[in-house]
Amino acid sequence: MAGISARSAQEGTRAGSYVSAIELSEDLKDLRVRELTAGLLTRPGLLKKAEDLISHLMSAKKDWTKLSEEIHSFAKDLFWSDSAVL
Repeated sequence: MAGISARSAQEGTRAGSYVSAIELSEDLKDLRVRELTAGLLTRPGLLKKAEDLISHLMSAKKDWTKLSEEIHSFAKDLFWSDSAVL
């Protein structure tokens, strides 16, 4: 899975909330959204959160603090969802 590079994150915070389209396209060229969300098809709430996260990751304008909080919230929800299944 491709992710936002540390260089892009640093430049995004130094230069404001924007990441250049070139940096963004390089970071996301191998992202396979269907594969990332395939395991959540039976969990509509988690699927929506995952799609929202992917949308924020693909956006050129980033609020890194809010994005970090959303990732943490999704991870926590996913953990408890998986724990409930076991």
